[in-house]
Amino acid sequence: MGSLKRTPTLPATPAIAETVPGYESVIWWGVQGPAGMPQAIVGKLNAEIGAILREPDTVQPVSVTADVFAKMVADDV
Repeated sequence: MGSLKRTPTLPATPAIAETVPGYESVIWWGVQGPAGMPQAIVGKLNAEIGAILREPDTVQPVSVTADVFAKMVADDV
């Protein structure tokens, strides 16, 4: 795994940081809409997707706001 610690779903698989101390590989996924999408729709989609990602059967550790996601994309680009 590319994380700093082992994932609960694969506890026998070592995290990469166990071999290369301090190394971490971060992967993210996001949902985007057309430019100028009304903030009410952005907020509704964010809330609904966030609710799904917090369900116990969904393996997804983080859900962020549209503003935080926009900054992540800008920083990576």
